[in-house]
Amino acid sequence: MNLQRQPRILPRPLAKAPLPLRRMQQRSAGSAPWGWAASGAVLGVLLCLVVFAPARWLGTWLQQASGGRVVLQDARGTLWTGSARLTLTGGAGSQDAATLPGRLQWQLRPAFTGVMGMALALQLRADGYLAQPWTWRLAAG
Repeated sequence: MNLQRQPRILPRPLAKAPLPLRRMQQRSAGSAPWGWAASGAVLGVLLCLVVFAPARWLGTWLQQASGGRVVLQDARGTLWTGSARLTLTGGAGSQDAATLPGRLQWQLRPAFTGVMGMALALQLRADGYLAQPWTWRLAAG
């Protein structure tokens, strides 16, 4: 049994390539596709974060964006379908706060508008203070 390594014969165009290019081509030809696997894993984690984002993240963002004037308490569900108790305040440092009765429920869905047009459809329901659901279409442009 011969245990000596056989010299690797390079194809003619690769043999004439500059040394760094030859090394890169040799590595990519025989190595596992770890770069693709890592990219797929990162993309999968980001997709899961978007799809399963908790409703309390929306509450935190809304409170920061409104300067503390709109607060979603006891948020449940996801960013896409959830509910919370809505509290309106006078802002940071204010003693005034009014919590509306019942829970505010929302449903956020992607919507298509024409050719290659994307939008978000937001529906709000609140038993006790909205007679019927409010629906908005949020579109860029």
